[in-house]
Amino acid sequence: MGKTTSRQITIFEFIFSRIFPVPFIIAGALLLYFGVKGVLIAIESTEWPRTNATVISSSIKWYSSAAARGRTQHQAEIKYEFFVMKNRYTGTLRHTSPDAGEANRLVELYPEGKQITVYYKPDNPAKNLLEPGLRIQTFIMPLGGLIFLVPGILMAIFLPRLMKKAGRVSG
Repeated sequence: MGKTTSRQITIFEFIFSRIFPVPFIIAGALLLYFGVKGVLIAIESTEWPRTNATVISSSIKWYSSAAARGRTQHQAEIKYEFFVMKNRYTGTLRHTSPDAGEANRLVELYPEGKQITVYYKPDNPAKNLLEPGLRIQTFIMPLGGLIFLVPGILMAIFLPRLMKKAGRVSG
């Protein structure tokens, strides 16, 4: 009979093989959850009732930020108001882009005073939007969730196995 030896795993090995994947899994799960929720709302929004609204302000703001690596960002901001059952509601469409042309296009499309159509959630008109349905941007968050979640799960499964196989972790 052979003699078996086992050794204690180090704190580094424990953290790397067992703890390191956890933030990936949590971040991925949260992004996926809220992203799928956003996709479902976007699909549902095509069935929401609609009403007339008035654009109360239409402007472009620009700024630079560290997140944009010093590049100028242009944010079109369209504020509008509408009434449902004699109750006044407001909404805001914000779109940020490094492209000034995109921001200008939105401000020209929704100038102050223009009558537009707004879609609102039937049980909560405070949730409203100007452009219902799916857009390519709708899929960014769930895709980001998968980008974190899948590697996190794979790390949680395979890192301990790989370390054990390499003789670094017992158990």
